[in-house]
Amino acid sequence: MKTHKLPFRLAYGVLALSAGIVTHPISDWVICSIALLISLIAVIICALRTLFPHTAWLFLFFGLLSAFLFGNGRYRLSVDLLEGVENGYCTDFVQLDSRWTNTYGKYTAEVTTDDGRHWKAYSQRPDTTLEPGSVLHVSGYRSRFQAPVYPYQFDEETYYHSKGFSGKWYFDGLVLIRTQREPSLRNQIIDRIRSWPVRPATRAFYLAMITGEKGDIETEDREAFSRSGLVHILAVSGLHVGLIVAFVNGVFFFSVFRQTEWGRWMVWAISLIALWFFVYISGSSSSVLRAAIMFSAVATARALKRKAATPEAVWLSAYLLLLINPYEVYALGFQLSFAAVFSIVYGHAFVQNWIRERYGSSKKTKVLSLLSVSFWAQLGTSPITLYHFHQFPNFFLFSNVLFLPFVPILLGLGILLTLWSGWSIPPVWLFHLVDGAVNIFNYGVHWVSNLPGSVTEGIYLSKIQAWLCLSFVVVVIIAMYQRNLKAWGLGIILLSVLPFAREGKTDAYWVHHFRENTILEMEEANGVQLYMADTTLQSAFFRQTKFWRSSRGVQSVSVSYWEFQPLEEGGENDYFAVSGDSILQQFRQSSP
Repeated sequence: MKTHKLPFRLAYGVLALSAGIVTHPISDWVICSIALLISLIAVIICALRTLFPHTAWLFLFFGLLSAFLFGNGRYRLSVDLLEGVENGYCTDFVQLDSRWTNTYGKYTAEVTTDDGRHWKAYSQRPDTTLEPGSVLHVSGYRSRFQAPVYPYQFDEETYYHSKGFSGKWYFDGLVLIRTQREPSLRNQIIDRIRSWPVRPATRAFYLAMITGEKGDIETEDREAFSRSGLVHILAVSGLHVGLIVAFVNGVFFFSVFRQTEWGRWMVWAISLIALWFFVYISGSSSSVLRAAIMFSAVATARALKRKAATPEAVWLSAYLLLLINPYEVYALGFQLSFAAVFSIVYGHAFVQNWIRERYGSSKKTKVLSLLSVSFWAQLGTSPITLYHFHQFPNFFLFSNVLFLPFVPILLGLGILLTLWSGWSIPPVWLFHLVDGAVNIFNYGVHWVSNLPGSVTEGIYLSKIQAWLCLSFVVVVIIAMYQRNLKAWGLGIILLSVLPFAREGKTDAYWVHHFRENTILEMEEANGVQLYMADTTLQSAFFRQTKFWRSSRGVQSVSVSYWEFQPLEEGGENDYFAVSGDSILQQFRQSSP
């Protein structure tokens, strides 16, 4: 039985580095120094392989150990700037790193203090004309990000730490010290797109596709793309980077430049300049950087007339991104990007070979290939999206086959308008053409999202279940390549364990400590009954426990006033437990 070799060499280094990051180190520069020393020893062993030909396994061991230790130390060096923030009121000088934006009714920006810490800033009525680089003297309340208290609650701490923020800062005083008058090139392009005489939805569509700014997208449009399985179109990713590279290569495809050595390197240089310029314009997110490193590695290999190993380029980009920012391993964008590309590079590549052998270069091959890419991307990312968003787009295959072929056209029109408007005013008919095309595209997306059964909601996976699902995807790919019945059997075992790995408790009551108040929650036949002394906390409490209640199948919630003696283990931190026997006893004694 024929088997296929999995290109997986660099993956070991990435996995070792990731393991070092997530094990939470206890040292910093010492571990980094040890790691570098071990790496040096590994290189020496590799150089002496001609004298000692049986040392390959020793080199692998030292290499993985150094990657693990370096991940430990690099994470600690990074986390020192992110943790240790004290809650309290303070004043300081800050530099504005981004423009003020109105997101869901709140003005937010990014600022940096002299100690190198980055902060998520909030203000009621800031000067939205200030450009990044301006220096401000601010005052306000500064606090840490909130760690999740309940299952399935948004993990604010991990999310913002993965983006390099130390904490949040609510400004109530702001004085301009020095202004930055000239906007950056990226902000100039954003302003240029926002000045287009088209519908707001069209401007928001191109701001997301070209610059990565998604704050202008209406909630209804965002939900429509998510429900139809097309939300990846709005996030600048490998799809958009690939289109840029394909466009540049297409321009020079029939060029005489490709026939000469210097011409080939000229095409390589132009491709990389265009690629990394787009990375800068789009905001340099994880998915864009991953794709840019991949395409750069593949383009360089081709310029050198060497075989381009796409799987190795994937792992190389992961390794470099984690070295730059270890917290990326916790970032949702990083996880989704690499889960999708892992499934496509390994899973789709296998199916693609079978499709070509069966159907050749026919139109059916193109349609089946597009279906395969959509299927494997969805399969790889589903465990992560289900864990975070608790819904599954049922028509993702249909919508991707229907809409993805039009994305290159829309992106090309947007880039054309952006470049044209930088030199002169484009003709009105071109704006009308672009506006109409995006309007029809959005109408189709909304139509798919509103179809009966377009999405399955209320799917809650625990962390263990998400890991089991991801492991199942890996096992399926290995089983396909190796034609191994044992691997298929392991996959079946992983699926059979899923129902027994749920998260949460099945107790009849819970005691909550929420904002220094005690709340008793009791299960009833038709829902839950809440007893609290401060009923003004009802809305905030409902928002924080929304997904946890839904995961338990709670249909209705009733609230009653009841005053409790405070818990002895109170404090500022919120928590919930089932060990509040004294609270339950108070309730039973005082109830009629």
